[in-house]
Amino acid sequence: MVDLAHKVIGVSSVGTQCWVALMMGRDGDDPLFPQVKEAEASVLERHAGPSEFENHGERVVQGQWLMQAASDILLGWLRTAGPEGRERHFYVRQLWDGKASVEVEALPPEGLAIYGRACGWTLARAHARSGDRIAIAAYLGKGDAFDRAITQFAECYADPDSGEGVGVARFVRTGPRNNAEVAVTVVDDWQGRGLGTILLELLAERAREEGIETFSALLLTANTEMLDLLRRLGSTRVIEREGSCIEVEEELPPAGIHPGLRELLRRSADPASGVRPAKAFAHDDPIRA
Repeated sequence: MVDLAHKVIGVSSVGTQCWVALMMGRDGDDPLFPQVKEAEASVLERHAGPSEFENHGERVVQGQWLMQAASDILLGWLRTAGPEGRERHFYVRQLWDGKASVEVEALPPEGLAIYGRACGWTLARAHARSGDRIAIAAYLGKGDAFDRAITQFAECYADPDSGEGVGVARFVRTGPRNNAEVAVTVVDDWQGRGLGTILLELLAERAREEGIETFSALLLTANTEMLDLLRRLGSTRVIEREGSCIEVEEELPPAGIHPGLRELLRRSADPASGVRPAKAFAHDDPIRA
């Protein structure tokens, strides 16, 4: 190593150390500039427990190796004392002197659509590499119910006039005209409060109006909450079981309204309650609360 310089980094890394080293190969025309960046404990450790890696730098590197299609060949990690004598964890990679990106603001609509699909594909690939791709595929199901639900949820979340969305339920017809694939999504802070049951009941009411007789869903066997939710709605049977996944079919009960939904609608009629009424849309739109 010939020299070492302290690097000023972005606001997301304030308080951590970052260094740029100058190294020389066989002659003066063969320089190498590694960046040595401090890695701290993951913010998830307070919730999920300590990392399996003793070195926080190794955790970062292993994550990059797992998710990136082509990682830096010089990725590595080390533990050493900083100038003040305190031992710190670092990861190492080559220093790149520039970044390139698409000017999103200047893209035409068709270009923005292509760019969005490319970004989505890249993220999907990274998640498929870092998780169980079969389990992810099973959770998403065979249709586009989950895709549509997440899209609508994002639109509601981004719309300042729609209030704070906490749950989305959707059904999409698949195969026989009297069957639909169902998806229910509730934000973490609102789970366990019966909102999923209410949304599913309201969804079933709308489905019956559209001539739907059965709901189907592809679930992980570990997703007992959704399975229990479907069983509370009516008669549930397992159509197919493969590994950690099951496909279930739910026969919709005769018309009726869940007591929890009745109470929610009653409270929403009272302006002083502060409860925003749930909204029902056609089957190509979501039920949201």
